[in-house]
Amino acid sequence: MPNAPYSNSYMKRKHKYIYLILVICFAGIALFLTFNRHSKSGYFNYHSEIWADKGGYYVYLPAAFKFKFNPDNFPDSIDDKTGHGFTLDYENKKVLTKYTYGVALLQLPFFLMADTFAETLNYKANGFSPNNGLFLYSPFYFVIIASLIYMIRKGIKNGVFILVLFLVISYVFSSWWDWDAFFKLVVLPTK
Repeated sequence: MPNAPYSNSYMKRKHKYIYLILVICFAGIALFLTFNRHSKSGYFNYHSEIWADKGGYYVYLPAAFKFKFNPDNFPDSIDDKTGHGFTLDYENKKVLTKYTYGVALLQLPFFLMADTFAETLNYKANGFSPNNGLFLYSPFYFVIIASLIYMIRKGIKNGVFILVLFLVISYVFSSWWDWDAFFKLVVLPTK
């Protein structure tokens, strides 16, 4: 049927575009919910983005680009304010963290963007302002979108389903979810 109105290749391209639109919509909603959740949770508490483990991974960026790995240059008691994800050793002039720098390397372009726009957004450009925290999840979304686009272009259908399923599950269990309210409302309702 060479004269068929919709060829097989047309339908494949159509499906790819539908997948792409769904991926972009999902990523947009996920970014909006992440930014919205953390904009209302305060800062320098366990709800903030740069807290505990995330602070330990993140500390490489401000240490390298702002403070030259010298604890005396850091903001006052910033290791306490960020949940002890890293330690500032003032005696030996070292920044101590048990985490590797791989995550920080992935966050580097977004750290530089956040730092560039800090003063424009009326924040201190000290590496620990709220706008730096907002950019921590951005690399995750860009890598996921890039991998989904790659899989769609290559026609890997099972991989797209698995990746979207992983995204949905990880998104539900990520930090934006208010588990206390969930358990009070759904799991442990009172009479």
